[in-house]
Amino acid sequence: MAGTESAWDFVTDDFLLLPFLNRIRRPDGSIPHFQLVLDSTNLTGSAVKRSILAWQVMD
Repeated sequence: MAGTESAWDFVTDDFLLLPFLNRIRRPDGSIPHFQLVLDSTNLTGSAVKRSILAWQVMD
């Protein structure tokens, strides 16, 4: 459950998501399909800290 919460928190938090999207944005402004591997630190079953471990842009 904490992993799902961590992923949801990442995609719904502009402070976390927008810098990543800006990094992978194509010159024409579009966002390509991508995959992320997220890490989360859990405290009593809730994700409290998230970070990107790896990512891949799909061409």
